[in-house]
Amino acid sequence: MRGVPASAWLVLGLQGFKLWLAAQLPLFGDEAFYWLESSRPALVHDDIPGLLPALIAVARALLGDAALAVRLPTLLASWLTLLLLYRSARAWTDARGAWNVLLLASLPPLLGLNGVLALPDALVNLAVVLCLAAAQQVLQGRDAGRWWLALGLVVGLLAHYRFALHLGAAALAVAALPGLRPLLRAAVLGPVLPGLALALAVLVLPSLLGDGHGLRFQFLERHPFRFQPRLLADPLLQAVLVSPLLWALSLWAGWRCLRARPGLAVWAGWGLAFVALLALLGPFADAERSRLHWPAPAHLALVLPLAGLWPALPRWLRGLTLGLAACVLALGCGYLAAIVLRPAALESSGLYPDRFLGARRLLHALEPELRRLSPDAPLVVDHALLGAQLEHELAQAGRHRPVWVLDHPHNRRHGRGAEPGRLHRALEDGPRGSAEGLLVVEPAALSLRERPRWLLELCRRWPAARWLREVGFDHLRKRYVLYRLPRADVDVGSRSCQPPVLGYVDLLAEARVQPGQVVTGWVQAAAPGLAGLRLRLADRELPLEGPLAMPSLATTFGEDVLAAMPAVGWRARLPEALPRGRAWLHLEARTVDRDWHPVAALPVRVEARHGGPDARRTRRGLAGGGDQGRAMPASRSSRHRAISGSPTSAVGSSLSTPSNRLMPRPSHLKLPAQSSGDSAST
Repeated sequence: MRGVPASAWLVLGLQGFKLWLAAQLPLFGDEAFYWLESSRPALVHDDIPGLLPALIAVARALLGDAALAVRLPTLLASWLTLLLLYRSARAWTDARGAWNVLLLASLPPLLGLNGVLALPDALVNLAVVLCLAAAQQVLQGRDAGRWWLALGLVVGLLAHYRFALHLGAAALAVAALPGLRPLLRAAVLGPVLPGLALALAVLVLPSLLGDGHGLRFQFLERHPFRFQPRLLADPLLQAVLVSPLLWALSLWAGWRCLRARPGLAVWAGWGLAFVALLALLGPFADAERSRLHWPAPAHLALVLPLAGLWPALPRWLRGLTLGLAACVLALGCGYLAAIVLRPAALESSGLYPDRFLGARRLLHALEPELRRLSPDAPLVVDHALLGAQLEHELAQAGRHRPVWVLDHPHNRRHGRGAEPGRLHRALEDGPRGSAEGLLVVEPAALSLRERPRWLLELCRRWPAARWLREVGFDHLRKRYVLYRLPRADVDVGSRSCQPPVLGYVDLLAEARVQPGQVVTGWVQAAAPGLAGLRLRLADRELPLEGPLAMPSLATTFGEDVLAAMPAVGWRARLPEALPRGRAWLHLEARTVDRDWHPVAALPVRVEARHGGPDARRTRRGLAGGGDQGRAMPASRSSRHRAISGSPTSAVGSSLSTPSNRLMPRPSHLKLPAQSSGDSAST
């Protein structure tokens, strides 16, 4: 159509792509948990306030449990955000300029794909733009703006507890810019103050009447409140996600427009105040969870000043900015499209989308066990995110079945410790019939430091739980252990539950290794221990030396854990003749009731040898090649591939790697009666 700018077609095309993605992408953990919360809406939940689950409940009533239904509220919120930006921009420019505003606002991937995932961020972005557009109207003398401002505050506070930071940035902007002082009078005289009080009452009163866990977690427990120097780099990482040049120009435009007309200065002032507040508080705040998406609303605020100065920029600078930002957006869109169209192409890479695809593949693998489960038999998983994903996959297939959840450290770490009980998904509230149940354990949901104690606790709770099999995908990037739970009236007798073997390889994923280099690690298994252990690189078995005593592992795991699950170290020297290129390193174990099975795997890159035989180590803080090593348990955020394996039930005192059809017979390794290992802290 003539007269429609190219920017309009690009923005509208992106919205169509978002709609397709929202319908095709499987739900990942947080989305699935919000879906589960929507089955029992409340004013507040421990992890988020009640607005998003309530909106999802409405969408489910209309469209069912499809992924698009779950994401419809956030999709609509993202489109309303763009509409408000367009209407606000029309106060300063023509239709072509307003479409340019939307294009600049859509270039960062977190904003271009805003609303594709059912996350509270889309509602927070809508609330920010609604508040700023309303403040612009108030400063232009329109009384209706006060009502819209009150609505924006209510939406923001009911969308996420994090909106408190946005209110703090607003206070900073009003205090620093005299031209924004009329907003204070509008807040006192109009509906803004009552709306703010109502939203705060909705958030605070249920927590005060209950145990207050949600507020404690969000504002106290999750934050260390100590200076963390490494977090000073966060603004640089956030700039990369936006596109560095576009982010720099946005900040520059905001600074230039601070003294512009108040209607435009409110956008610039709030955006800069929010960036400054995050920079000041960020090094003292929660660092365990990703915060790279936090500054996204600031770009939405600064895009209006940037669009006003955009025509004055040199053409080459505009072209370079758009080109770089478009490349960043294309990478984000291409990755999500690959998850839908070619998920197999992402396997064996660091980009494998296990948070999207793990539950669906797990459910497919569980089909034989699920067919044998009676309707009243419990299906149990260890942590809440996996339980929500499995339950959504079952509901989407029309096979509604509750998935019960244990009191897992992962739940408490993400502020959801009490939510399974409130949602009637805690196992304590589950069925207590005489049918056998199924337990699914994901050891990697915890850091390697935490896994042994948790796995031992499971076996203490169900001493008669019987190991069934393991399910692993993509070279053990996702691994699950399946147990058959005994009937409630079963006599435990002499049977005992065996936790999986834990394996550790002292290399980073994609580490560069050389022929002759020494590789170390350890394994941890419950008594009576392993029958055999071997290390394979591609199709070659590497001779192992060991067991190596690693006494400082007791500091990491505790003496009581090591008494129940002894750990032994090992080391191997890579052969002098190795083909160059990428290969997989597999650590495998053998037990009495199972043949060889993998317990750890990671990709490495073999390079030509240079330097001595114990050349460059690939991990900081490790002893050199001839040492026993300081095998460090990795956190979930690291790139290690230390994965739990099968249960151990071997009898005997030797750790051996007997011959098979492919490998020669290496020497036997004598197991100590009780061994420990060496580990630095994560």
